[in-house]
Parts: sequence; structure tokens; C-alpha cells
Amino acid sequence: MLDSSLLISDGIAGVLIPDNEEDPLWVQMRKRYGPGRPGVARESAVDWVIRTDSGCVAGGARVYVDDDPEFPPSLDVGIDPRYRRRGYASRIYEAIRAAGIDTEAGSDASLLFGTMTRLGYAFMVGRRSKAER
Repeated sequence: MLDSSLLISDGIAGVLIPDNEEDPLWVQMRKRYGPGRPGVARESAVDWVIRTDSGCVAGGARVYVDDDPEFPPSLDVGIDPRYRRRGYASRIYEAIRAAGIDTEAGSDASLLFGTMTRLGYAFMVGRRSKAER
């Protein structure tokens, strides 16, 4: 659920896209990869999955990195609503960052090019405000 305390200005709201409720990323990850070891795993060149302590897929990320350093990475993250606000997205971001991928540049580009959702924006703002503290 979107943090109800987060007010999104009309200017920002105008460039955000709706979440994909028809075929959410976390469902795709659950179907494709299923149960496994708890924690974050890079399952393919682009797919990252995070599993609960019991090994269930809580969500995942698709990460596209261009060979040209002029282009920032593209990140699409989806967490099962039952597992949101428990740190799963943060743990995926940390693992992707630890692999040398610039997640902040990816977030900036997503917002700039209008490929960020309202949930993605709330996550970005929350992540960055925690980092500032």
C-alpha cells in the first residue's frame, strides 16, 4: 500500500505510471522461479528474486544494464502486497547495488523518463529519506 503520509505533487503525479495490476512482476517471479533458498538470488541475467525465511517468493526485480555507460540501468521491482513494508525491496536494492549496479541512477532515470509507478516513487522517497538520516 502506498504510504498515506506521502503527498505526491501534481507535477510528479503527472509523470508516474499506474502499477501493473493485470500481471504484476512479483506474480511472474513466483511462477517462474518458485520456492528456494531464503534471501536475494540473481536467477538470470536480468531477474533477481527475494524469498522469505521459509523460501517463498516475496518479490523480485528486473534489472537491465546497457553496455554504454551513458545509459543508466533500468530497474523494475515488485513485492507481493502481503510482504510490503518489511524491507524486502530494500534488501533487493542493496543486493543489486552490491553487485555494482547504480540503483539511484536507475531510479532517477525512471522518474525522468516516466516509467516509475506511484509505489516506486514512494519507495524511492522513503529509501532516500532514510539514507539522509
